[in-house]
Amino acid sequence: MSDILPNLLSDMHNSDYTEEQPTPSTNDGNATTNNSSNVAGAGSSSCSPYDVNSFTLLFLVRPAVVGAIIGREGTHIKELRAHNPSASITVTPGFADGTNDWRLVAITGVRSCVLKVYAGMLKSMSVMAHNNNNNNNNNNNNNNNSNSMSGKIGVKFLIPKSHMGAVIGKGGSNINKVRQDSGGASVVAEKQGGYVYRLLEMSGDAHQLEIGLQILLQILESEMPDKLLLDITNVHQIQPHHFEFHPEKQQQQQQRRSN
Repeated sequence: MSDILPNLLSDMHNSDYTEEQPTPSTNDGNATTNNSSNVAGAGSSSCSPYDVNSFTLLFLVRPAVVGAIIGREGTHIKELRAHNPSASITVTPGFADGTNDWRLVAITGVRSCVLKVYAGMLKSMSVMAHNNNNNNNNNNNNNNNSNSMSGKIGVKFLIPKSHMGAVIGKGGSNINKVRQDSGGASVVAEKQGGYVYRLLEMSGDAHQLEIGLQILLQILESEMPDKLLLDITNVHQIQPHHFEFHPEKQQQQQQRRSN
């Protein structure tokens, strides 16, 4: 595994990363690395930073729901791209190390584009969850939907380690804000992260997750207006040890850097 990504992302505030090998999918190469854009909206009174600066939203989903995001023969993801031509959308097939527990989804664009694509994905995921729940109820001869968990879905956001303190807030105040203002989404910050990211798990219905992301972006631009989320050129270099706790790999990375 190449050390390119952790080396270039070791300072999340001042560096972007690019790939030194060809992009696996030609449809995924639309994003551009733009570190200078981090100050583009700082002095604007009419626009917030994420309204004018392109950034990449990264999150993990279970393989079982990828079909809902992509659609049969790619119909849904093609529709999302056609309706949002300025956004770059990537769903990885897996990870190079063979890990298959999660799929990485990346949406790159300004806030309005990212939120629109994200909402479209949540809608499809929610429909799948609702259908699966109804099938389970039918199999159990239980058609009482009053206690149903139909439509409940979950994602795990990849948050730069340098940004997680702002996301959590003093005494967990910002996470509590996301929970309350989203209408009851479950929000959990994992205590130990990987070499570059920590995971923020959010679950609930599609509306709660949509509002939850809106609030999360508001928190980030308020707490860290000069250190915006990066516009990532290629997400295929991101591997599990970048967001999951692997002490041996992280120690090796640190030793290489110190040498």
